[in-house]
Amino acid sequence: MIPVLAFTDRAFAASNAAMRTALQYQNTPLAEKSCSTCMQFMPGASAKALGGCKIMPGDTEISPTGYCTAWVKKT
Repeated sequence: MIPVLAFTDRAFAASNAAMRTALQYQNTPLAEKSCSTCMQFMPGASAKALGGCKIMPGDTEISPTGYCTAWVKKT
C-alpha cells in the first residue's frame, strides 16, 4: 500500500482555538465591526480570502467578515 497525500490551498491552514475562545471570535461581524476593518487583521490573498490576526499567533483562518472583542478600528 502506498500512502497518498493531497495538497490544497488549505493544507497548512490552522486556527488558534484558545485565543479564539478568549477573544470570543465569531465568523460574523458585530454591526460595523469586522476583521477587515480592524488594525489587527492581516488580509489573505483577496478581499474575501481568510487571513490572519496579529494577536492570534498561528491562526490563518480569520474571516474578513469575522469579529472578536479585540477589534480596533483601522486608522
